[in-house]
Amino acid sequence: VLALREGNAIYRIDLKQKMLHHLAGTGRSGYTGDGGPALKAELSGPKGVAIGPEGDIYFADTESHTVRVVRMKSKTIETVIGNGDKGDGPDGNPARCRMDRPHGVFVDGAGHVFVGDSNNHRVRVLVP
Repeated sequence: VLALREGNAIYRIDLKQKMLHHLAGTGRSGYTGDGGPALKAELSGPKGVAIGPEGDIYFADTESHTVRVVRMKSKTIETVIGNGDKGDGPDGNPARCRMDRPHGVFVDGAGHVFVGDSNNHRVRVLVP
């Protein structure tokens, strides 16, 4: 899986078929589309891509200060951490937790999402 930061899009590379599949993002910078088709969503500097245990694609939408997920079965997008506002916390409620330019994302086999909240100098964890 590949995040194009300046292209505001997420792609999947199929090495067997030698194909590039567009998964998310219109190419325009923004923070729109939650609950709708991932291809119609605006992303804002995506990076730090990880694949969850169900095959869903998690990524840091860095400039919107969020972590978003593309649900591969439905091809929809949603925000799992953050609300688009820059900040530091509070911890506990993922929808209210503000971050400051998250970069790295890792998802373990149990579905815990680890995020490098870069300008806050901490790692945040979303427990499923």
